[in-house]
Amino acid sequence: MRATATWSGTIAVGMVAIPVQLYAATEEHTVRLHGIQTADGSRVQHRRFCAAEGREISYSEVGRGVALPDGRLLPLSEDDLARLPLPTKRTITVVGIIDPKGVAPISYDRPYYVAPAAGTADRPYALLVEVLSRTNQGRDPQPRTQGGHPAVPRTAAVADPALER
Repeated sequence: MRATATWSGTIAVGMVAIPVQLYAATEEHTVRLHGIQTADGSRVQHRRFCAAEGREISYSEVGRGVALPDGRLLPLSEDDLARLPLPTKRTITVVGIIDPKGVAPISYDRPYYVAPAAGTADRPYALLVEVLSRTNQGRDPQPRTQGGHPAVPRTAAVADPALER
């Protein structure tokens, strides 16, 4: 089974833009805890309740909004959110290369593999991997993705690591 990319975008190094895809390097195996009433052990339900109307509402009636300074809420549609001017929404800008040993392990949230996007990105991606290998001076061998491509470590300094958007 082929892994599914969790993010697609571009790694920008100076004037070079390399289309890439991001893959989770690990699987999450967590125990899901449920809210229960302590007296009888029954499950607690979380319901969406409209305070203005005094009634429970369906999920389809729930939207997003931003609080204004005067306390009012400004509703935002999915189109509004898609039009927000986020220049780094689909771009990782490399601002420098750092030694992975200089990054505290607590700084890592979740490890990812980066692979070239299908087709035209293979050559520029290989160049990026070569540059990273040379700056690493052969201290650590490059890990590889499931497709056999060398993985770019997430420790390359990035300007906007908010990749979950």
